[in-house]
Amino acid sequence: MNSEIRGINHKFTIGGLDFYLVIGVDDAGGICHLSLHHNREDDKIYSILLDLATAAIGYGMPVEAICGELMYHEFGLGGPTNNPRIPMARSVPDYIGRYIEQLVKLQLVERLCSMQFSTKLDPWAAVDADGVLLMDLPPSTLRQMIGRCLRATKRDRNKQ
Repeated sequence: MNSEIRGINHKFTIGGLDFYLVIGVDDAGGICHLSLHHNREDDKIYSILLDLATAAIGYGMPVEAICGELMYHEFGLGGPTNNPRIPMARSVPDYIGRYIEQLVKLQLVERLCSMQFSTKLDPWAAVDADGVLLMDLPPSTLRQMIGRCLRATKRDRNKQ
C-alpha cells in the first residue's frame, strides 16, 4: 500500500454546523478510506460509523451497499445543507451516504459518456435513449450499460 493516498476533501454544513469529509481514493479510482472531522466532541458516533464503513470496504463490501446502509438514518443532527444537490439531510450519515453515492454515479456516468460519445459531455446533463438523466439511474444500471457498451465495442472490433 502506498504511504500516500489521493483523496477528496469535502466541506459541508448541516443545521449550521461545519463538517469535513475526507474520502481516500486508491490507484484504481475506488474509495478506500472515509473519515470525518468536526468540532463537536459529543458526536464521535459519526466517526465510529465511518471507521466501520472503511473496515467494510477493506473486507470487500461494495461502496454502494455501504451508502445504502448510511442513507435514510434519522439520528443526531439533520436539516438543510449547503449542497444544492443534497438540499436536506436526515442526519450526517444520511448526507455522507448520498454524497458518496453521487460520487460513484458520477464516475460511472463519466465512463459511460466517454465510451458512447466522442465529445466530452456534462455528466449531470447526460441522458439515455429514453431521455432519463443518467445521474438518476442506480449504479447497477449504469454498470450494465457500461457492460453493453464494452460488448458492442468488442463485437465491432471482431467484425473488422
